Amino acid sequence: MRAAVTPPETTVLNQLRAQWLAAIFEFGPSAARDDAVLAFMERMRCSRNAAEAMVERAWSQLDLNVHSGVLAYTA
Repeated sequence: MRAAVTPPETTVLNQLRAQWLAAIFEFGPSAARDDAVLAFMERMRCSRNAAEAMVERAWSQLDLNVHSGVLAYTA
């Protein structure tokens, strides 16, 4: 019998999801989103619009659906 192996990308996505969920619950969705946008701008050296698009895409991909200050996690 073989042990189930979790693909590395699944582990990374789960860790990223957990970190963002913690930030959202601690600081609220707006502050967590703004912090993520600023981090993307700094690390990727991109415009605010580009960083916002990356955060939206990432949160969508991670099923972090944040609308009007309400978090709905659907995993």
